[in-house]
This record gives sequence, C-alpha cells and structure tokens, in this order.
Amino acid sequence: MEINSVKPLFGYTSEATAYLIEDYPYGFTLRCQKKVWIETDPKRGQRTVEMSSNPKRAGLHWNTPKKSTCDSLCAAFIVEASDVDGKKYTQDDVGHVKFMRIGDGGDVAFLERYNAMYRPFETEYERKTMRALLAQARAEARLGEYNPPGNYVNVEERAACIAYDKERQEMRQQYVHEELARIKAADEVPEPKAKPVVLAQDVVPAGAMSS
Repeated sequence: MEINSVKPLFGYTSEATAYLIEDYPYGFTLRCQKKVWIETDPKRGQRTVEMSSNPKRAGLHWNTPKKSTCDSLCAAFIVEASDVDGKKYTQDDVGHVKFMRIGDGGDVAFLERYNAMYRPFETEYERKTMRALLAQARAEARLGEYNPPGNYVNVEERAACIAYDKERQEMRQQYVHEELARIKAADEVPEPKAKPVVLAQDVVPAGAMSS
C-alpha cells in the first residue's frame, strides 16, 4: 500500500493513552466512543487493540477490547483526503483510523517508507525489529529469486541443489550482517525519543444513554 500521504499517529500505546474517537457508529443508528492503541510484547510482537463504548447501557460503559493477532510491527494512521482513490479508500474513510501491520518479511521500498514515517520509534523493540526487517529484506533483494526444481533427475543433481541451498543460506546470513552494519552506520533507525504522554479523555457522545 502507498503510505506517503497518510497522517501517522504516535504515542497511543495503552488503554490509558489510547487515541480516542469521540463519535463512532455503533450498529445502524447508535453512536459511541472508540479507543484504539498499539500493544507491545517484546517476546510476541505488536498488535492493534480497539475498544468501543456501549451506548445501549446507562452511563459510559466500555466493551471488552478486541485485539488482533501479533505481528512484528504495527502502526496507526489517519486517512487523508489525498488518499481517496475510490478503491482502497473512499471519501467515507477520510479522518478514520487505519492500521498497518508488518509480519516477518516485507518489501524493501515499503519498509523504507514505513521507517521514514514512524522513526524515531517509541521503543527499543521497534527500533531493533525495524533494523532486522530492513536488513533481511535488503539481503533477500541482493540474493535474487531462486526456484529449485520440483524433481531431481539423479542423485548428483539432488546433491548439487542441496549444496547450492546451503551456499545461499550462508550468503543470506552474510548479506544480513553486512546490511545491518550499514543501517547502524548510517543511523537509519535512530534511538527512540521520549514523547509526552497524553491520557485519553472519555467523552460521552451525543445520543448516548445517560445515567
């Protein structure tokens, strides 16, 4: 996806510091509040969390948070008018919060744009993960594509393919090491910088039931 013009969101890392959407549709006719944030577990990765209020209950009552599966990196952004293309984003998406997720791999160009948008990251986990993903992607690009044969004609051909696979793995490890060294030397993924913590403010939306 193109991420050149979207508006990135920063600092929303827990329920207490969540990005608060004060007016959000709930079903076909009701309106509610919605909180979104990015949860980080250094051992498992990052995942998005969304939690809406329940306008069917008196006062301000929050539903159970909905959490995505874990990815290597996650980020939030707001769709801008310039992102409307009639396909992926429509006019109705403008101003809405969307998420980006990165698994174990990724296209070099996409990772570079992602890094440019969100650096300096907020945690050391994000910094190390982006470094590793960039190094791996660039190493794979240097290796090029490889399509091993599905069937081997003889024992010698099979042995040759096994030897080549081993050689490629060694080259991959060397390339990752070299690319990681370049990334560090150029400080492409700088140290995290502390950002001011802003607590979410609960606001009862218009049309919600009062106590």
